[in-house]
Amino acid sequence: MRSTQLSLVLTVSLMLLAVQATADVDIPEIPVRVLRAALANANNAARQPLIADAVATETVTAKEEASVNSETHVQVLPGVNVVIPVAVGQLNRLVTPFASPAVRTLNQEGLVSDTQANVVYVKPAEVDVPITLYIREEGDENLVISVTLWPQKRPARQVTFSFLPGAMPLMFRQPTAERWERSLAYAEVITEAFGLVAAGQIPPGYRMASLSESDTVEVSCRQAGLVFRFATGQQLHGGALDIIVGTVTNLSTEPIEFNERSCAGWSVAAVASWPLVLLDPGEGAELYVAIKANKQMPRAVLRPSLLGVY
Repeated sequence: MRSTQLSLVLTVSLMLLAVQATADVDIPEIPVRVLRAALANANNAARQPLIADAVATETVTAKEEASVNSETHVQVLPGVNVVIPVAVGQLNRLVTPFASPAVRTLNQEGLVSDTQANVVYVKPAEVDVPITLYIREEGDENLVISVTLWPQKRPARQVTFSFLPGAMPLMFRQPTAERWERSLAYAEVITEAFGLVAAGQIPPGYRMASLSESDTVEVSCRQAGLVFRFATGQQLHGGALDIIVGTVTNLSTEPIEFNERSCAGWSVAAVASWPLVLLDPGEGAELYVAIKANKQMPRAVLRPSLLGVY
């Protein structure tokens, strides 16, 4: 209805401007009854879209609500905005895939934010006033999470972000991760990285992405009585190393000690399970596998046989 009224006002204004611009031209008079009839028709026409406008508004609102992600674990693509509901006037916890996240927003006055490790704490000040954040690794603008906070009167919440599978191309390997890896001895890097991952943290400079059924994982584990699953796991991308996080479960009727060698492979640098190594029937543990990034098995170089056999 507003658009119809605005159109009517603009039409009348343009008519007045046209009359002023052509003051020297004789314009025939229009009877009042004709103007009243035209105005009545215009009012009727203005009333007609009311129902359609209401339906359209409800449709738009429904679409907007449909685009709001209320999950506690949100998978994102770099630079693609996602809308999440948060509590107004309370601290909300955003767990990011960045080791040292940095936040950028234009609404500094309406938001209190702080970062601790890989977590961003946000406290919006006004209800129903959306706030857009760009979250990235400190000192790096290549990979960014775009999130719009929708403040509501609701309990505080925690949302964990991870990149969709395939959203972490090799070009995004970070100098920060490489510098951290080079600052320690090789064995120390793996020990420190596994310790951080077990504590729910991300090694410096690493980025986390979720794995799906369609992803190809460079890990193959086999041990009798144990079931290994990586399809719903995580992959942390570093410099020279990546860390695959999966699960191992004992489906037998006897206790089984997990053997790290069951996951041995050409690109595998180290393997560990947490918090258990000895698994009772039905017990499970997280499995951490460090793999060498971009390391492929070299082609075999054949030695010519002196007997001509091969």
